[in-house]
Amino acid sequence: EMIKRFILLFLFVCITISLSVDFDEKVQQALKIAGENSDEIAEAFQSTLSDEEMQCLYFLVTNMPPSDLQTLSADYIMTNIRLALQTRNLTSWSSKIPWDIFLNYVLPYASLTEPRDPWRPLFMEHFIDSVGKADTMGEAVMIMNNISYKIVDPPIIFVAAPPNQLNQYSPFEVMKAHNASCTGLSIFLVDALRSVGLPARVAGVPHWNLPSCASDQDPNCGNHDWVEAWVDGSWAFVDQDTSAPLNSSWFYPDHTQYAIPSNLNHSIYATSWNKTDTYFPMGWDWQNHVVSAFDVTKFYLSNLVSNITKQFLTPNLTQETLKLNPNSLS
Repeated sequence: EMIKRFILLFLFVCITISLSVDFDEKVQQALKIAGENSDEIAEAFQSTLSDEEMQCLYFLVTNMPPSDLQTLSADYIMTNIRLALQTRNLTSWSSKIPWDIFLNYVLPYASLTEPRDPWRPLFMEHFIDSVGKADTMGEAVMIMNNISYKIVDPPIIFVAAPPNQLNQYSPFEVMKAHNASCTGLSIFLVDALRSVGLPARVAGVPHWNLPSCASDQDPNCGNHDWVEAWVDGSWAFVDQDTSAPLNSSWFYPDHTQYAIPSNLNHSIYATSWNKTDTYFPMGWDWQNHVVSAFDVTKFYLSNLVSNITKQFLTPNLTQETLKLNPNSLS
């Protein structure tokens, strides 16, 4: 056992030295955090990479949470990168997505702290043909919101979890159970959107600030998570009710109007893979601050949402053309 540890330590030092010439201190720090898994991270960097692949790898690794640095394989990381890059040339609109938006909202393999399932190959193969003929990103998002939950039979439906708790969390857990709470459904749809090159992120509120609630412990004032998709230059929110248009939901504006910017419990947050000064509060894991975020409360309080809604709607995108099933989510 001692010999094994010595060998691992020796390899780690050698890898660190060999990379020190080529990579900055952020990569060096990531290797240190990776510990015994540093050989996997180094293997990814030492493989033959295009300029785009190298940029993707650098972005993922330098913003990666410690638990991922210590567990993910080079194969998992590189498969994710190469499939994500493939989506940039698959549709008429995917190549127009700015590089920084792609890096932060298409490339990442996770949203919160869910188990790191290898969802991208399966989702990409299953969904890509369905959005390939979409004329606009908004149309593609609406198609995905309609079909993604039907990847299994019976379709995935909403099942509430107890307050501040989870039921199904990762995409494969959701598929196996055919259900999840708002958090599991949000992660699932974000991954489905990313698999076809659509930028997406999880948004949510730790506690609704409703006048009717005596305290944050009131069940009606618990957390809620949903999805935001980047559509032609702006963010739009997506309701898990597949019959709803973009920027339309039961919580807007009835619930969101009471949100408070820069207030931990009552602000609305959106996730970011790129590290920020803000974290995404997770009611089921309150002390965990590893997920970076933006406070987007003002977006929901402004008139921006109502003003841009029409630009995302396609006139011929109706329930009939989409064959929507309003009962697919209950």
